[in-house]
Amino acid sequence: MELRSLADGSLELEERWTLLRLGCASGAVAIPLAVAWSRWGEDPLPLGSLALAALGGLILFSIASAVTDHRTLFDVRSRTVRWQQRSWLRARGGELPFDEVEGVIVTAERASDGEPGSSRLRVDYGLALRSRSGAIRLTATHGPSRAEYAAVAEAIRAALARPS
Repeated sequence: MELRSLADGSLELEERWTLLRLGCASGAVAIPLAVAWSRWGEDPLPLGSLALAALGGLILFSIASAVTDHRTLFDVRSRTVRWQQRSWLRARGGELPFDEVEGVIVTAERASDGEPGSSRLRVDYGLALRSRSGAIRLTATHGPSRAEYAAVAEAIRAALARPS
């Protein structure tokens, strides 16, 4: 999550997954090629190994195409919030006037600590806009630091309160 202040006082909140997408796409190509190259010349060519490699490549390609980048612009000149969610498969977005925004909230979500067999839970935080028509998630990811998300929420609240 990256928050940038623009020259006119607007804010841009962005989450980009370029490296994850690039790594998965590279793996989607590299794994089947590596297996095919290592088995080349065997008679008969082991189709089971190639099929498993192709399946692994397909799974990695699916992950790469499903990962979503988020970009939200708090434009103080036009007094609108514009957001985009873009993956390889689709793009979504919208626009909302500042007057429709009721608040910026830090969301909390319980999550497992990830240890096998552990029942301990932790709290992960995120950001959302509360509007008259419902909540709009600003972040696709969640993190363990409430202070980080609270600071971003405060900066957004300040931009929303700023006169045009």
